[in-house]
Amino acid sequence: MTIKLSWNEHNQFPHHTFIWEGIDGSKVLVHMPPEGNYNSDATPLSIK
Repeated sequence: MTIKLSWNEHNQFPHHTFIWEGIDGSKVLVHMPPEGNYNSDATPLSIK
């Protein structure tokens, strides 16, 4: 999980769950809590 992409004051990141692709082509499934903070619950309802 990551949250730092949501800290941008000017542009809202459009996705909560996505595939992050590294410069070497490796891929990682990423989930960014919709609540926008590190104290978000990791419950099935919050991961949509």
